[in-house]
Amino acid sequence: MNKMSMTVGVVLLALIMTAPLLASERAPQIIIDGLLAYKADGADKAVSAWLKGSALSSRKTAAQLEKQLLQVGRTCGQYRGYETVHVNPFSDSARFVYMQLNYGACPLFGRFVVYNTGRGWVLTQVNFNANPEKVLPQRLLTSD
Repeated sequence: MNKMSMTVGVVLLALIMTAPLLASERAPQIIIDGLLAYKADGADKAVSAWLKGSALSSRKTAAQLEKQLLQVGRTCGQYRGYETVHVNPFSDSARFVYMQLNYGACPLFGRFVVYNTGRGWVLTQVNFNANPEKVLPQRLLTSD
């Protein structure tokens, strides 16, 4: 086997071995739908999308989340988009999803806890903070 074939083989093996890891990094659609609604239609539509079917779907919870997003918008500027930081499937039916919401002047970090009911994903908890150390696990805050 020549050197080129060996290199291609090693690269293909690495891709095959990491494919499940890459696939698990996608945030559940309920989170993405809320973030897309936020960009297109505002904080109230994002919160409505996130709380759809959730036990958290009280007016008080919705008002608190909406207020927090509006305050960040006033401080950091217009919401521009998001990045998935990490998805941690800690069981077959539950995930920690860490997101970065990007605004004009600063980011907001979020931790979403989602649960698969068998009919789809629902939000069971969400925490936002401008300080990543308040939301992200320590292992995501250190570099190699």
